[in-house]
Amino acid sequence: MLSLRLVRGARPHAQLRRLVLAGAAAGAGFLLLATLAHAAAAPENAAQGLALLAWCALPIAATAQLAASVARADPVGEPRSALDAVSLGAARQRTHAALSTTLAAGIGALLALLLFLQLTDRLGSPALFDGAGLGLPADGGRAPLGGALTLLAVVPMTVALAAALAVPEREAGAATAALPWGAALIAAGAAVSGYAAAVSGGGETELPGPLGGVPSGVPAGWVLSLAGVMLASPGLAQAASRLLTVGSPGALRLLAGRSLQKEAGRLGMQLGTVAVTLAALFVVAGLGPAEAGSAPFGVLGALGAAVVLVAVGGAALTTAATLRSARAPVTRTLRELGASPRLLRRTRLVRAGTLLAVFAPLTWLTTLLLALPLPG
Repeated sequence: MLSLRLVRGARPHAQLRRLVLAGAAAGAGFLLLATLAHAAAAPENAAQGLALLAWCALPIAATAQLAASVARADPVGEPRSALDAVSLGAARQRTHAALSTTLAAGIGALLALLLFLQLTDRLGSPALFDGAGLGLPADGGRAPLGGALTLLAVVPMTVALAAALAVPEREAGAATAALPWGAALIAAGAAVSGYAAAVSGGGETELPGPLGGVPSGVPAGWVLSLAGVMLASPGLAQAASRLLTVGSPGALRLLAGRSLQKEAGRLGMQLGTVAVTLAALFVVAGLGPAEAGSAPFGVLGALGAAVVLVAVGGAALTTAATLRSARAPVTRTLRELGASPRLLRRTRLVRAGTLLAVFAPLTWLTTLLLALPLPG
């Protein structure tokens, strides 16, 4: 009951984070239900069903990442004095954060189920609009309700696990230590993709939509490369922060570099995820439209891409807001020591410009790397 009261009484920005999480969970849940409907409508086409189910893993993973960021942000965003007054210590605050995050995802999954049942005429009321417009088959009502509930439970369960692992947050080691491993994964992924494209002999994957034209084995190399970019991103952010303090820096570069160096681990991982997401979407968009035989992927693929973008962007913004809240005492101290508001604003701009100078080229290079093994 206390957790529910705290959820209702949370600040607007905390409620907004949970609302975005609920929307992402609803989108991921609807994708799972649509996949089940396609499998029930065409049980003989198991390959397409498995491919669509594999596509659902990306939105679910992005939703889990958003859930982890929201769970970390909750204890920071709540008024500590009020929570301490009701004997809600640090451990119970973390539990409340994980429970409230899971509750938001559960509400989103429930909304997805209600929409699916309504579009497949399972609620006894006429559909608000044609379910085919959202990628549902004409006889999607054949999907078993028990299977739908079981499959839909994957989303809140994944979110609950991500939230539980996210809090309490553990401090990472030196971010630059992962740079060699990230570079090794990127090189391995490029080698796998290049070799797969060279020996495929014109063979293509069984993935739906435009991904069906990709040579077999190339997606495996993509996964390795993208994982390497994400692993190396915190180290790149930390290296950039150290460059700001090289030589004899003034107050501006020193403040920007030291604060960015402390936050490089968390910010770098989030921005690295944004970079690989944008790069992957650029490459997929460049493959051209889906063929006529894979028309369902057009709608469901667009929905999945939207869920991934919203979740990844929401996680990055949530992390940035959390770090800003954590910097508030230092900022207040600097103001008390005489730092001008103009200096603090310029410090934020230098930090943002440094990150943009690192991750904008990283996104472009990652896009080129993924596109290298593609024909044409």
